[in-house]
Order: sequence, then structure tokens, then C-alpha cells
Amino acid sequence: MKKIALFGIPVALFAAIAIAQPAPIAATHGRGVAENADGKRAEFRFEVRKADFNGTVRTNGNIEFNTAVGTAASARRITIRTREIMNLGVNGNVAEFGGPGVMVIRNSNGRVEEVRGRITVRVQDDVVPGQPNPNNDNDDFKITFARQNSTAPYIWEGMVKRGDIVVRTNPNP
Repeated sequence: MKKIALFGIPVALFAAIAIAQPAPIAATHGRGVAENADGKRAEFRFEVRKADFNGTVRTNGNIEFNTAVGTAASARRITIRTREIMNLGVNGNVAEFGGPGVMVIRNSNGRVEEVRGRITVRVQDDVVPGQPNPNNDNDDFKITFARQNSTAPYIWEGMVKRGDIVVRTNPNP
């Protein structure tokens, strides 16, 4: 009888945790390397989720983006990141998300500059791994960083060459 009671406690606990999980409304995630029209590559990693927590819709997530700009003599490494994704919109296979973030610029002399601003990301999921891809489509990735009090944003856009982007919605949130 003790074995049944001891088995029942974890099962009940698991069921209670499963019931308490938020209902997902939309989500997107991705990781990989993208290439822009100039042949410059960038690495990205993100995960964003919008869910209903007992009637309150919350969005959270993070992104990190890394690329190099300039020539070998004047190379700069750019990192854009945030852990404060504030919004997520999904329309079919396209997701847009963003929030406050930081751009870190490292030059070839070791100087580091941190700039605060707003990050906006647009991704398009055109490829399903393991499925036929007769048109040789690629997932698309675009990131915009707008510095505070500036009218000239930094924009990087390219096609995913290695990795994957996933965009999904829950039709019954």
C-alpha cells in the first residue's frame, strides 16, 4: 500500500505542474548563420514566446546577434542583444519581435563601446528541416537597432545559410 501512495504523490505533483503551465499563443526561435547581399555573415540565436498566464498575456525572450563590419585593417565586431523582448507578432510564417537592447561595438584596437537602444527583429520561416525544398528557399533574418535619440538605425538583413528559424502559433490559445 505504501508503494501505491508513494507513486501517487509524484503523479499528482506532475499533473498539478502540467495544469499550471501557461497556454502558448505564439512562439519563434532560431539559431544559425545568415548571409547578407554583400556576402557578410552573421550569427544569431533567439527564443521568444507569447503566452496566456491566467488571463494575462505576457511576452518574453532573448536574442543575440554577432557580425563583423569593415575591412581587415578597420574591423569592428558588433553584438546586439537583449533579454527583454517586450512584443511578438506572428502572421503566418513571419514573426516580428523587439524590445530594449544594447549594441556592443568592439574595434580592432580593443576599444569597446556600449550603446542602448531598441531592437526590432523580423524573421521568416520558409524551410522545414527534413522536408523537400524544390525552390531552394532560405529562412530570412532581419535585425534593426535604433540608438536612443538617433534617426539612423543599424540594419542587417540576410538569408539563413546554416541553422533554422521556426515560427508557430497556437490556433486555440
